[in-house]
Amino acid sequence: MIQKMLINKSRNNRESEKLLSLNMSFINFGISLGGILGGVAIKYSIQKLPLFAMSMAVLPILTNMCIRNKKE
Repeated sequence: MIQKMLINKSRNNRESEKLLSLNMSFINFGISLGGILGGVAIKYSIQKLPLFAMSMAVLPILTNMCIRNKKE
């Protein structure tokens, strides 16, 4: 869905290729960062892993809410 939106918003084919490439780069970066943070969380306290995972899931939601409130 995001990729389709990026293609529709781009002005030409070359721009859409760059946008899709950048999008995939950030997706891969997020996956690797999540793996690193999860590994660190497991290393220090496996009992608190569910709490850590929940906080990592809620963080982008709160950030999105804050950004939307500033726009209004």
